[in-house]
Amino acid sequence: MLNIPVVVIAYNRQDSLLRLLTSLDRARYPSAVKLIISIDGGGAREVIDCAQRFVWNHGEKHVITQERNLGLREHVIQCGRMTRDYDGVVLLEDDVYVSPYFYSYMIQALFAYRDEPRIAGVALYSHRYNETARLPFKPVDDGYDVFFMQIACSWGQGWLRQQWSGFDRWYEKNHDLDLSADRSLPPDVRVWPTSWKKYFIRYLVETGTYFAYPRLSLSTNFGDSGEHHAGAKLYQVPLLYGAREYRLPALTDSIARYDAWCEIEPEVIRAGVPGLAAEEFAVDLYGMKQEADIVEKHVLTRQPLKTSRMRFGLELKPHELNILENIAGDALSLGKTADLSAWNPNLERKTSVYRDYVDTCLYYYAMREDEFVLANSRLVRFLKRIIKRLIR
Repeated sequence: MLNIPVVVIAYNRQDSLLRLLTSLDRARYPSAVKLIISIDGGGAREVIDCAQRFVWNHGEKHVITQERNLGLREHVIQCGRMTRDYDGVVLLEDDVYVSPYFYSYMIQALFAYRDEPRIAGVALYSHRYNETARLPFKPVDDGYDVFFMQIACSWGQGWLRQQWSGFDRWYEKNHDLDLSADRSLPPDVRVWPTSWKKYFIRYLVETGTYFAYPRLSLSTNFGDSGEHHAGAKLYQVPLLYGAREYRLPALTDSIARYDAWCEIEPEVIRAGVPGLAAEEFAVDLYGMKQEADIVEKHVLTRQPLKTSRMRFGLELKPHELNILENIAGDALSLGKTADLSAWNPNLERKTSVYRDYVDTCLYYYAMREDEFVLANSRLVRFLKRIIKRLIR
């Protein structure tokens, strides 16, 4: 049996901490599990008292009060290094809430990928939102219970000792890197002011490794306001409320593999579309990549191109199925990457800004146009005023 404690990170949110601890205490465990609560230096007195008073009914409890204020980035790094003393750790920040079955899933997944060098961590949270495109994300369903992404999870995650140590060795050499202009990262990630997650994503991209994500989430995020954001409900997702045995594929057996932009890997498309089998191209179905972000000469994109060799519609969901099923249309194009910057917006394009925005909402949010207009009447009027100014 793997010796994997649950590690909780806290600082100044007593209510958040108590909510998480309560969900942990209600969860089911196969045997005794150690609970470690690590409170950053300068943490609120009531948070320390809450951690010390909390009765843990599933094994040993240990409360750590850091001597100095580490900040979230270094606090996570220090807690990850607890893998040196255990087989691994499950790490939870205090605004997370867990399913009663989170620990069973984590142990199954960590055990399944213990000998897979390209798996660098296991997520409890199910990724449902593309933060770069600010649109919903849904992975293609290949019949398995996990999918793979080059995005580190920060809302409930676990590492075995060897998984963390691989990143830790890289981090020791690269912790001073300035990633603000790193084009291998999405633009929103580049501008994060200080984040362990930004460095872990860079590690995943550089080493060709992945996080394994569950299709049914075992944790959710309350988005409580704190040191690093003002609070949001955007990241609440449904929780699994039943025991199950998971179908956990080898990485090479899954077609649900995604990059740091939430874009499906080109290898998956090449394998599924004979006409693209010999092509080298980047994937940009959300339309967020610029020419400087792409090393391939060709791109499969939602952005307009001056000329294109192949075109596809945008009807099936998720959007990559339109490529895999060869759906006819003009929404997605394969063409030269250089045409992303060579294409110059003209009057016709300016008048279609509103149309593009509406079509995006109708596709990703499954709305009728009359419903969209009714729900967004003020926004619609605003956009129309902007369009009028653009075409003067």
